[in-house]
Amino acid sequence: MKKKITSVISLLLCAALALSLTACSGVSRDDKKMLEEAFKDTVMGGYFDDKAVEKVTDFESDSEDIEFFYDSQKNFTYILNKGVDDAEALGYEVTDAEIMDIDNDGVEEVFIVGYGDVEGMKTVACCDYMELPESLGGGSQFTVVAKTDFDEKFELSLEVKDGKVHLVAPDFDFGVIAKNGAALEFSNYSPMSVATEEKDMSIFLSKDDLAYKVNGKDVVPGEDFCYYITLSDLYFKISTLEEITGVKISEDFKNAGTFERMTIYGEDYIHLLYIPTYFDLVAHFGGNASVMVFMTEDYAAAHPDE
Repeated sequence: MKKKITSVISLLLCAALALSLTACSGVSRDDKKMLEEAFKDTVMGGYFDDKAVEKVTDFESDSEDIEFFYDSQKNFTYILNKGVDDAEALGYEVTDAEIMDIDNDGVEEVFIVGYGDVEGMKTVACCDYMELPESLGGGSQFTVVAKTDFDEKFELSLEVKDGKVHLVAPDFDFGVIAKNGAALEFSNYSPMSVATEEKDMSIFLSKDDLAYKVNGKDVVPGEDFCYYITLSDLYFKISTLEEITGVKISEDFKNAGTFERMTIYGEDYIHLLYIPTYFDLVAHFGGNASVMVFMTEDYAAAHPDE
């Protein structure tokens, strides 16, 4: 099941040859609405120009739900999932893609390779359904759930071998793609879990990242406590969180989604946003939007105005 997104050149040729709007863009009114919403979720204060959006037609796909669109004015690639009436707007050109239900959950994942949203980097990403925590309003969303960046010098593409999606370069097969929390890993190369000279722990929290304060006064961690954590795409080691809170993670964590949990260097980690889902903790956003506050339920009930 091959689904190739070709270069921008072919899209521009499509426009240059003055094919009909339906043949070259094929954007329905309902599709435009979802694409516009995805664009506004990505760009602050930007203007969505639906006349610049063209449907990507020159790749093979037997998916009934997944479609790709390209914004010739802003180098955006849109991934539209009609199965959930939702779209994801990527702020860069996608050069290759594969659509496959690799985990056999009945839902198709979309794997993409693109120039990346960081200069000098290429991005390999997976788009899928993501169950949002209650702290973000709950519900499901179609979005990028995991990604890994590579130096732009790599000529990367996707290939299906024996029913599995591989990341390949002209002279190297990085191996089968797998999701591990918010990161993508590969059977022959994993920047997160394969032993390397320098282990990148930048996305993981530690005890030193917690402050135990109430109204500016230090408090002793325990049943009455308040944790202030800088909000980011960070994971916390479960054993450490259990130690400092005295609260054990719930049994249903074993069924957590791929974005919610990460196994790294033999340890289980939980994503910052999902801590209240699996621990007896209450989460609040602090006065500063970049700060999240965690409290025990007893503490929250005794301090309703904090």
